Amino acid sequence: MKKRTTKQIFAETFLEMAKTTPIDKIRVTDLVKQSGCSVQSFYNNFDDKYDLLVWLHGRKIEELVNRIGSDGFTFGDYLGGVFDTFPEYIGLIKNAVKNTAGIYSYYKLITIFVCDVWTKNICRRFELETLPEDIDFLLKMYIFGTTNIHIINVLDNEQLDRNKYISLLMESVPDKLRPYILA
Repeated sequence: MKKRTTKQIFAETFLEMAKTTPIDKIRVTDLVKQSGCSVQSFYNNFDDKYDLLVWLHGRKIEELVNRIGSDGFTFGDYLGGVFDTFPEYIGLIKNAVKNTAGIYSYYKLITIFVCDVWTKNICRRFELETLPEDIDFLLKMYIFGTTNIHIINVLDNEQLDRNKYISLLMESVPDKLRPYILA
């Protein structure tokens, strides 16, 4: 059996607490107490509870992005993987969207995280120091838009056809961005 990391312990505790407590009401001190770990351990792993929140959902997205281009894994596979994580995180996403705001808005934090993951991935794959300005803009626009659509669909409890959803998201990629993400 694989030993859980401290991050995983905090993540599991946070998910459990988020089932019954609005995220804005979860305190780090309560999270630490319930996890059985120390405050120092928490801050060695996360900046704050919002960093933990983004890590929870974002690590799966990062894993999927970084698989693109290896072993035949495509952008469509990435979108399918994101779609398939909805059921696992639906309660967390609803709680996060309803109970975070401003600079700690889940929508803002997860979108910035995903943009950063994609930027690093594209720069690595194309051996770039930074993205060209137009590609950076289009990538951010696409990710902010698709993240908003994902969140709206989760909040509205829409039952979406997986293949149709993926197809529409792929069709909406701006032409100039396609070579960078449709690997």
